[in-house]
Amino acid sequence: SRGNPPATEPDFYSYNTLFFGMLRAGSLDRAGELLQHMRGQSMEPDEQLRRALATARERLQAAQPLSPELSAPGAAAGLEGVDWVEEVAADGSKLFRDARTGVRRPESPTTGIVQLMSESGPYYWNVASNTTSWEHPGRALA
Repeated sequence: SRGNPPATEPDFYSYNTLFFGMLRAGSLDRAGELLQHMRGQSMEPDEQLRRALATARERLQAAQPLSPELSAPGAAAGLEGVDWVEEVAADGSKLFRDARTGVRRPESPTTGIVQLMSESGPYYWNVASNTTSWEHPGRALA
């Protein structure tokens, strides 16, 4: 006997593998469609999958390029005194956005003030002195 033939539809494990592969590739719409397909197969997706998709969408939206009026020097509210803003890409990797131009890069800045995020809100890293502060650098200058 050769055992049972393979199932015609994937199981939860296979769906999870496909789902997270789609998230890593940035195919968020396809990942959402896969969740709908699972429901159609009477497999209710785990809450972790729904949260992962929602988080990936939030991160992707946060990583969208700035509109021209916000990318002008000094135009972004709250970023005066900040040179870089740390962001998280849809795949979870860190990016650093130039606060003046909106250009993103994966490398850590070598100069300037970087706005980072924590569970308690934004904080600031002075790259030259390698110090951090909860005090907004623009307000510290005022």
